Amino acid sequence: MLGLGTIGTSFITPEFIDAALKSGHYNLARVYSRHESSAKQLAEQYNNAPITTDVDALFHDEQVDVVYIASPNSLHFEQAKAALEAGKHVIIEKPVVQSEAELKELIALGKEKGRLVVEAARHVFEPNFQKVKSLLAAAPEKPWGATLSYAKYSSRIDDFFAGKTPNIFTKEFAGGALNDLGIYLVYAGVAWFGAPERAIYVPQHLENGVDGSGIMALVYPTFNVYLHVAKNYTTYDPTEIYFGKSTWQINHIQMIDNTAKVIHKDGQEESLDLAPVTSGTMDDEAVAFAQFIEEADNEEIQKRYADFQQLMLDVIRVMDELRTQR
Repeated sequence: MLGLGTIGTSFITPEFIDAALKSGHYNLARVYSRHESSAKQLAEQYNNAPITTDVDALFHDEQVDVVYIASPNSLHFEQAKAALEAGKHVIIEKPVVQSEAELKELIALGKEKGRLVVEAARHVFEPNFQKVKSLLAAAPEKPWGATLSYAKYSSRIDDFFAGKTPNIFTKEFAGGALNDLGIYLVYAGVAWFGAPERAIYVPQHLENGVDGSGIMALVYPTFNVYLHVAKNYTTYDPTEIYFGKSTWQINHIQMIDNTAKVIHKDGQEESLDLAPVTSGTMDDEAVAFAQFIEEADNEEIQKRYADFQQLMLDVIRVMDELRTQR
């Protein structure tokens, strides 16, 4: 059983705690927040789990084996580094850090300490996401292109428009559409189609210069993958992958369900043969991360971890290129 410590008290943290406890691989060892009231409010949902307002106490708690970091984006690197130095595994909410150099430093430190570093790219571990990847690899022809969308009106955008400064819409805390939702799209593009030759971002800025939405292009030798991201409006467009005489239409890039289909040029349709969704949004990643940690002697599991680590590095290289264009 892995003792779980958490940083951050926004809605995403109880979602991960629920998934972790449901998996049977974790127990909640300690909750951290700078504000005691926030820590207590979260801990009360879990039989009044231990709390602390001292982050160093969290990192040095002997009951904590792995730290889940869901703080503002700009704090991820220093907190993850401190946790690793204290001998903890780290699960870091996306975006893991703000540069390839930072990620490589954390990975190297993790290897030195015998600890794992993983980005909470939840959708990558969903069975249907992996099935789409397998179907693409086995497809008899290469795609001519794809369009992936993730545009969702943020629960914090009204506060921003009212003159407040939510962390997710500030440059200080590395907010914006690219970092918050765009990274899901980049993960899907790189996991399904490989690392691109180059990446382009055309952002639409909010009044304070933070990107509220934008269009990205992942450029490959024979096709492009277009990524549509926004936090100031919502799209209901599906994900589409184009093969000329047929198009794959998928409900999303996460929580992909069995409505996915192939639409042929003549209008005929057939199922893409995906399974119904049976797990929660973070269930599969919670299990995968526990396996990475607990099954260090299992070659298959460790190959999966090595592959995911390489994917993290490929994704952050693309994100670095896109961030220069915000």
